[in-house]
Formats: sequence, C-alpha cells, structure tokens
Amino acid sequence: MQKLFAFLAALACTAVLAAAPVPTIVVDAGHNQVVQREGAQAQGYVVAPAASLRLDARKFDFTHAGYPNLKPDAVHVVIKERQYFAPWPKSGLLELSRDTLAAVNDGPAFDGFRAGDSVEIGIGKKDVDHAKRSISFKVQWAAGVTVK
Repeated sequence: MQKLFAFLAALACTAVLAAAPVPTIVVDAGHNQVVQREGAQAQGYVVAPAASLRLDARKFDFTHAGYPNLKPDAVHVVIKERQYFAPWPKSGLLELSRDTLAAVNDGPAFDGFRAGDSVEIGIGKKDVDHAKRSISFKVQWAAGVTVK
C-alpha cells in the first residue's frame, strides 16, 4: 500500500508540472547580458516551475545584439551541469520542452524547469567544423532565469 501511495504521489507531482501554464519569456535588450557593460548584470527573468518555457523573440532586433551581422540559428540552455540545444526557428518563437531540446554530450533528457533551478539561455549562431571536430556558438542574446 505504501508503494502505491508513493507512486500516486509522484504521478500527481508530474501531472501538476505538466498541467502548469507555459511561462513566456519575451526576448528584449534589457535582459540581454551580451550587450551589458563589463561588470554590469542584466536583469534576469523569474518564472514558475513548468514542463516547458516559451521564448518569444518575434519583436527583438538581433542586429542590435552581439554579432549583429549574423542570423541566429540555435538556442542553448544550461541548467547546472546539464546542457541542451535546439534549432532556433525563423519565426522567433520557440517552446523549450522535452520535445524540442536535445541533450548535449549524452546528458540526461530534459525534464522541465523545476523550482530552485538557475537557468542560462543563449540564442545565437552555431558553427560546426567537422574537420576539427569542434563546435562554436556565437551568442547574440543571453539571459538568466530563476525558477521559483
């Protein structure tokens, strides 16, 4: 009976996270750490726990960000030691979720934004050099997110 109760409690917690509304982060210059003066900290975002997070950059002008001549094609998400990647859509709207984020370096699958997570999100241009077996990421917009 105790095992059944523990299973049902865990299932209920997962259902609550999945049922939470999807928080939206509007990408803007005020939160962009890339363009801050050295030593200055951009304002971070605060969101509630959720299974996914929507990034909305439809009104953001990337020509006024880091590497203004490049068009972003990737987003990277770092949560503690876990790293994730997704292609950046031309639409400028992307939901960061288990379905869209791929783990980097064989890390664990993405399992949502949990209370207490400190998240770094970067949008930019990803370059892969297959001959050198290297990847570079030119960050055009980056911000911190606290999940409370």
